[in-house]
Amino acid sequence: MIKPATLPLSGGRFVPFVYTIALEGEDLTDATMEMHVRHAADVGGDPLVDLDLAAANAQGLSFTVDTSGAEPVSTIQIRINETTMEGMPAADETGEDAVFAYDLQITRSGHPKAVFFRGTFTVEAGVTQ
Repeated sequence: MIKPATLPLSGGRFVPFVYTIALEGEDLTDATMEMHVRHAADVGGDPLVDLDLAAANAQGLSFTVDTSGAEPVSTIQIRINETTMEGMPAADETGEDAVFAYDLQITRSGHPKAVFFRGTFTVEAGVTQ
């Protein structure tokens, strides 16, 4: 069983969000992934952001696997387009950052679905639009 890592994520409201995670010793070759951003954990309904596997540089989750070394290294990219970031709900107070919750689930071949990462997802208040 995987114990999820707590990884706070943060990105500007008026720019695309791009974040890369390298997992040493993990071969995710046949994996599927999904990530939701919601107002808070355990809140039902449609997520604010719903990411699935996508082509590199498109909104969603993509990954590469390098097996050339002694241990495999899987590199995950999370990408949220600028228009999606702009459309996220604002904080209660003008000029404050808006804080939400996310988790990233990965299903590896031969393993049950597991949450690898979770934490806060902060949309930083912006000025230049």
